[in-house]
Amino acid sequence: MVRVFDRKEWESKAGLLSHLAGEGAHLLVGAEAESPRTFFSFSVLGDCLTCELGIFLSGLGIKPATVTLGDRTILVGHDECLTWVDPAECRMLQSHRLNGVFFRFVTLPRENNEVVVLHELGLVRVDALGRTVWSVDTDIVEDVRWNESGLLVLTLMDCDGALEVHSATGSVTKTKR
Repeated sequence: MVRVFDRKEWESKAGLLSHLAGEGAHLLVGAEAESPRTFFSFSVLGDCLTCELGIFLSGLGIKPATVTLGDRTILVGHDECLTWVDPAECRMLQSHRLNGVFFRFVTLPRENNEVVVLHELGLVRVDALGRTVWSVDTDIVEDVRWNESGLLVLTLMDCDGALEVHSATGSVTKTKR
């Protein structure tokens, strides 16, 4: 079982790098961030190995977030990216650029190998192997919620209505307010 704990924000890049230089396995995510301004670390426990995960951020969006997919994968949302990490080997599996700034993960009922990712310009459903199941591109998103029918409802900025997204297929229906 994989666990993520001890999220810490660092005052400087040097402070985070010094922390990662300590004993044990470590991995740096977001090293390609343009002019990084914020720095975080997470401790990830997987298969008896603790991996320190460092994250550089440009400061475009919210703080980074993680979600566990399946039994062996951590998905990290940061800036405009998603990064899949194998904590058992403390290595990055792959990275995917979003169409907008990452906002949050929307967990799916009865599904632990896939997650819906809310970003500034839509939704994308991904799996533990890094595959995109479906993607919905929109105007600027203000909010997402589940409705009583089990559909994801997207509220868009300056839009008279909402979009209902079927979580299994990604099919979209426009609704009026």
